[in-house]
Amino acid sequence: MKLIRIVLSTFFCIIFLSYSNIFAQEDEVRKFIESIEDDFSKAALKGDYETILSYFADDVIVVPIFQPPIKGKKAYREELNKLKKQGVKYQSISGIIADIWECGNMVYETGTFAMSLIRKESARPEAYYGSYFQIWQKQSDESYKLKYMISNLDFNPFGK
Repeated sequence: MKLIRIVLSTFFCIIFLSYSNIFAQEDEVRKFIESIEDDFSKAALKGDYETILSYFADDVIVVPIFQPPIKGKKAYREELNKLKKQGVKYQSISGIIADIWECGNMVYETGTFAMSLIRKESARPEAYYGSYFQIWQKQSDESYKLKYMISNLDFNPFGK
C-alpha cells in the first residue's frame, strides 16, 4: 500500500510539474507575442511597414476585413504600400490577447483589437474594433513568424 501511495504521489507530482512547465512556457510565449504586437503598433503608428513585415513568414496568409486572402509577404507588402500611397494613417491601435496556446512549433492566438485611422478623403478619423485569430510559427532561432492572420469587425459598418 505504501508503495502505491509513493508511486501515485510521484506520478501526480510529475504531472503537476509538467503542467506547471507548460503554463510557464505559455506565459513566456504570451510575453514574447505581446512584445511583438507592441512593436507592430508602434511601427504602424509611424507608418513603418517594413518593421511589421519583419515578423511575417514569407508564405504568410493574411485575410483582411472585406478583402480576399493575401498570400505571401511580397503581396502583403504591396497592399501596405497601396494604403500608404492612399494616405491612410493609423491614429491609434490597441489589442488584447484573449487566449493563446502552443502546439508543437505553432502558437495559436485569439483576441480583440481597436484602431482608428484617417484617410485623405475623410474629414474625421474612422474607428474600428473587432476580433482576430493568428497563427505564429516558431523559427530555428527561437523567434516567431506570423503564418496566418484573419480579423473581423464586431459590428456591421453598413447598418443593420
